[in-house]
Amino acid sequence: MSNRAALVTAVLAIAALALGLGCYLGRARPSPVVPAVPPAADPAPGAKPSPEVKPPANLEEIAKQLADEGGRQSDPVEEYNRKAAETQTRPGAHIEKMARVGDEVVTLVFKPSAPWRMPKSYAFVDDKSGGFFAPLASDAANGDDFAAHQLWQNLQACEEAPKTQAELRDSVAKVEDAFPKTGGALPDGGAISLERAVAQVQARYDRCQGVTPQMYGEALEYLHQAADRGTHVSVALEYASAIARDRPDESRQRFQSLWQQGHVGGLSGLSVDSLPHRIAWNAQEIALLDGLPGPGRVLALARERAAKLRNETSPSEYQIAAKEAARLLRNPNCCLDP
Repeated sequence: MSNRAALVTAVLAIAALALGLGCYLGRARPSPVVPAVPPAADPAPGAKPSPEVKPPANLEEIAKQLADEGGRQSDPVEEYNRKAAETQTRPGAHIEKMARVGDEVVTLVFKPSAPWRMPKSYAFVDDKSGGFFAPLASDAANGDDFAAHQLWQNLQACEEAPKTQAELRDSVAKVEDAFPKTGGALPDGGAISLERAVAQVQARYDRCQGVTPQMYGEALEYLHQAADRGTHVSVALEYASAIARDRPDESRQRFQSLWQQGHVGGLSGLSVDSLPHRIAWNAQEIALLDGLPGPGRVLALARERAAKLRNETSPSEYQIAAKEAARLLRNPNCCLDP
């Protein structure tokens, strides 16, 4: 895998973490990559109407309020986002946030993409053993875009899996050697036991037995056909990432088209080799998470990435790139997930 393709995959993985993307195939019904937004329920007969939710005050009003409260040290942008998050009536509802981009502040409206309904023809396969290729490939060949997407994701999960018993023993040994240093701590703040970590290595080995290089070519063609049909943005993003190594110009063109439509996943793909796009993507990620309960560690990591990017760039170069990033985020179609 080339550096660019690896970076595309890594950036999209971060997007997935921030926006709750992705699922692993199993017997239980997997969640679509883009979470469905439940319709607002009709009020029960005789129920009292919900109180009106007031939008957050603008930045000037917040700054004045903070000053009136005795000059309490607080960022007006963070206060705005906190107040905005408090008005969000249900998960997935549209929400207006502020993104700080260099010396500018840009208003962003986050909204969900259309839900992706899993087709009835989708083949359920065991998530612990091999044999997932045949049923998913059959459905994908018959035009099932969800199956094409899941087939490619399953194969991608097999790329780094041990292929032989010797590689399996080596992978387990590495996990066991590294565990005392981390204590099972995960990047998102969670933890995992040594037994669980070893079991995951074994499960990946079992699941990927029988996978051949030819399967990747066949699955990529199914993904290509699904992307061109335009059933769902998740397929388009997956295919643009998949061809980044061999067809970088086409990959970038597809990411650009997705970002023009407002999908932040397209912005994520463009950020791999563009400083303005990377600044813009970091800024929208921070704005999305800012003020929400729960994602404290993820938000901290996003802020650390943004600070690192700024510190590693010369002031003049960063200023020019940040102005372009602010322009990019003023895309009137922004911001759809993924």
